Amino acid sequence: MRIGFSELKVGDRGKVMGFDRGNAAHRQKLLSMGLTPGAEFTVVRVAPLGDPVEIRVRGADLSLRSDEASALMVERIDAPVTPEPENAVTIAIVGNPNCGKTTLFNGLTGAHQRVGNWGGVTVEKKVGAFDFAGRSYRVVDLPGIYSLDAHDEASAVDESIARDYILSGEADIVINIIDASNLEHGLYLTTQLLEMAAPVAVVLNVMDDLDEREARIDAEAVRRRLDRPVAAVVVTRRKQLDGLEAEIEQWVRERTPSRFSLDYPPAIENAIAELAREIGATQSSGLDPRWLALRLLEGDGFAARKVSPQVREAQARLAEKIASETQSDPDTLIADARYRFAHGLAEEALAARPVTRVTASDLIDRIALNRFLGIPIFLAVMYCLFWFTIALGRAFRPFFVMMSETFFVEGPRYLLGEIGSPKWLTAILADGLGNGLLQVVTFIPIIGFLYLFVSMLEESGYMSRANFIMDRLMKSLGLPGNAFIPMVVGFGCNVPAIMATRTMERPRDRIVAVLMSPFMSCGGRLAVYTVFAAAFFPAEGQFVVFGIYLLGILFAMLTSLLMKFSLLPEERSLHVLTLPSYHWPKPRNVLINSWIRLKMFLFKVGKYIIPLVFLVKILSAWGTDGSFDRRPIEQSMLAAGGRAITPILAPMGVTQDNWPATVALLTGVLHKVVIVSTLGSIYLEQAQHAPSASPERHEDAPVAAHAAAANASPPEAKAIEAETPSPESAKPPQRGAERDRALAEAEAKARITAFWRSAATAQAFAAAVAEAKWSLARDDRRALFLIDPLGGAHTLAGGVEGVSVKDIRKRMAQLDSKVLPSVGEAQEKARAAIAAERARAAAERAAAAPPAPAHAAEPKHEAMEHMPPPTAEQAHERQRRRGAAAPSADAHLTAPVAGGGFDLRERLHRAAMTVPRNLAALVGIGAPVRLHGAAAGLAPALATRFDGKVGALAYLVLLLCYPCISTTAATARETSRRWTGFMVFWTLSLGYGAAVLFYQIGTFASHPSSSAAWIIGVLAYFILLGAASFYVGPRSKTVPANAGVEV
Repeated sequence: MRIGFSELKVGDRGKVMGFDRGNAAHRQKLLSMGLTPGAEFTVVRVAPLGDPVEIRVRGADLSLRSDEASALMVERIDAPVTPEPENAVTIAIVGNPNCGKTTLFNGLTGAHQRVGNWGGVTVEKKVGAFDFAGRSYRVVDLPGIYSLDAHDEASAVDESIARDYILSGEADIVINIIDASNLEHGLYLTTQLLEMAAPVAVVLNVMDDLDEREARIDAEAVRRRLDRPVAAVVVTRRKQLDGLEAEIEQWVRERTPSRFSLDYPPAIENAIAELAREIGATQSSGLDPRWLALRLLEGDGFAARKVSPQVREAQARLAEKIASETQSDPDTLIADARYRFAHGLAEEALAARPVTRVTASDLIDRIALNRFLGIPIFLAVMYCLFWFTIALGRAFRPFFVMMSETFFVEGPRYLLGEIGSPKWLTAILADGLGNGLLQVVTFIPIIGFLYLFVSMLEESGYMSRANFIMDRLMKSLGLPGNAFIPMVVGFGCNVPAIMATRTMERPRDRIVAVLMSPFMSCGGRLAVYTVFAAAFFPAEGQFVVFGIYLLGILFAMLTSLLMKFSLLPEERSLHVLTLPSYHWPKPRNVLINSWIRLKMFLFKVGKYIIPLVFLVKILSAWGTDGSFDRRPIEQSMLAAGGRAITPILAPMGVTQDNWPATVALLTGVLHKVVIVSTLGSIYLEQAQHAPSASPERHEDAPVAAHAAAANASPPEAKAIEAETPSPESAKPPQRGAERDRALAEAEAKARITAFWRSAATAQAFAAAVAEAKWSLARDDRRALFLIDPLGGAHTLAGGVEGVSVKDIRKRMAQLDSKVLPSVGEAQEKARAAIAAERARAAAERAAAAPPAPAHAAEPKHEAMEHMPPPTAEQAHERQRRRGAAAPSADAHLTAPVAGGGFDLRERLHRAAMTVPRNLAALVGIGAPVRLHGAAAGLAPALATRFDGKVGALAYLVLLLCYPCISTTAATARETSRRWTGFMVFWTLSLGYGAAVLFYQIGTFASHPSSSAAWIIGVLAYFILLGAASFYVGPRSKTVPANAGVEV
């Protein structure tokens, strides 16, 4: 086998076989030094710095530089031309898409597979192995192709990979699998493989629809006409694959190169003979001259680069001659000859002609591809894909999160604490590395279910139909129809959406689809949208959230159009693909494909996620004093960095006092839903440490109540004054459950008092109360839910006493928005005061209580000893009346382990119990286990810290655009570091620019001069960015071909 000189090592002996025509400048010098074809030599040594190389040839020692030696094509002398492999047999599998190639590969190798990329591109490379009869076999799954035609290397990457691999001679045998039901179509590729003189064997996959058409395949006729080994099997049946392994072992032992030759028209044969003579006389690339001549006549660019200019001139002259004689182009005549041969062989090999009748696939397509029903059915399938991925993924996610926390975070932290390790080491191993591993593992259920469903669609044959249905729409964006699938998946999670782009053939299309994916609003963003909508848009929040979703789609389309007309111009390509027959997905193939892809994600994407999560966690644990002691996040280096960069967000309405919003964006790179918990925790800490949060400061309540009562109707005014606590009564009792009840009442009354500070609020609510026939004195806790449109009204499940929640929300939405910040601030202070008092009371009770055995029941207050335990309904009602969400039946599963220790068995039990509970919740039985609830009281806090609705929406626009760590890592995996950097730059630029534009336009009346400057500056930036893209675009023609790197 011919190899490059660089593949030889010191001590290897070789023979000169020829020269690379690309290094003609060195050819004469090498010939004069005795390196002629057939000359034998030995590699003696390599210079200490790695270059040059000393060789011994014709009794003399020569020194050659690497660039000079690269002109040589050599062959190892000590390796036989056709070695009898002992444990290194390589098999290449090649065939059309959807012919059973991957099924055969999975059937032979099982889960013993490695998945990577072919060098320099993002095309998936799968390599597997199996053992048979004491010999090891290495199996390479080549890309699915219809032919070896690769006139344009950039747009025919799959064809180029298959051709180059077969020509390399690395495969000991090439198995060409053909769908026997489409024998004539599949034989076109077979003829091309045979003309390459490759050691080809043919496997006829007898698929289900062949029986449906009442046809039988004659494998012996195929073997006789092709003069190659042929086997007819059903690749989905394990027993037949066992027999195929025995045949492969025999094929390898008796392998020979193909000597197949088609009878072409005389004009073509004469041209082939003349070009073959010219090629043999002027080049020695090691390629068959007849095959090169045939490829030249077909206009193949690879063949043109392998021959001299004289041969290319002869080819052009002969092509014109053929066209004038036959009135047809050479490539047309060649393709016609191949298909005439394939048609004749198919006629002979099919023992019984197919019966003309409607098949099951035709019946399904009449509905699935119907002009009116096709798109609704497709959208229904996409919805199932979305539900299957997200709903089931989330059902299993708590299990993976809790298991990961146990083994990667809490377990190591406990063990390190037991051995007395320094805090910095605990922060690095548990908080940093442990959380990085946790972040990767939590994607297992979502990514796994995505690949499971996509594999089922691929196995069934529907994926090609999806391309067929959506091609017209996506073509306007410069993309194929199957680019719609990643967009749909992106609404659940951007990471599987990016991974789903692997179903697209062209690298250029994959890159554009990847760049569009971050703009699809994932489930984590939705959680943030909901909280902001409750704070700023209590009545029309659903329309705001829907608008943000549409804005993301608009940004994705803008990205695609920018790429289409600048950096990645649309390539001219034919939309020609086969629509395979429908098949029942085989569970073994689906599971193997899903597992291999999931494993690839964990190891390839995880290496990016872990270090980035590690960095963020270390910064959040590292205090500004340089220590790693546990502290509020606002005292961390991450918060210090947030304060430093907050001025950058000032043009979009984030003030310096609202630096937690900047910190939340920084922590949001881990996962967007973390923004909610970050804002909630920092705002709560700030409220607890505020001077006005002292639990004894209730003196203002009566004054405010009297002022509010003056503007209310008489019945309600009396109720307000009667229910407002005095300074003495505001002080809660000092012990037990009585204190808790008093605290709950004080909290409710304080919030009611704060709400009644506005005359407009009082009048609006008085009308609502009168209509509902309520008495505040009778049930102030129920009123608490209704008068709190920012924090509590959304928790009611339905109407009460004739007034629905929708009516109350509508009435509350009519209130003057200017009073809401003051209301929210007052409510937040009251809530913080009550929380602080409860914490102090709990600490006092814990200090006063005598130690009890671990199995003893918790002591009760004497006033409650004789009270029966509350029922579930009573507990739910008590929790609701206290102003907090009622705990679910599964709350104990995510609560901290009692005792403060590390109970491994208890943690594992809790994790395991989340799966059946969540699966039951999917069918409406019980409530799902939630890992993290929304921060209590966050909505009012948001209303006081952001600059109104405009500032909140500007913040959400930036949140929509910038990517998280996992999305960035997936982009790096599927494209390259260069395109990953561009994705981060583009999403941040678009998000920040759009947020600034929105805020400055919305607040233009407040500061027209500065707003005008910012608007002009942002627009000028985008114009310059677009101009630069259009300028660079025509100079990056080769970008798609080199889009990916092996990572």
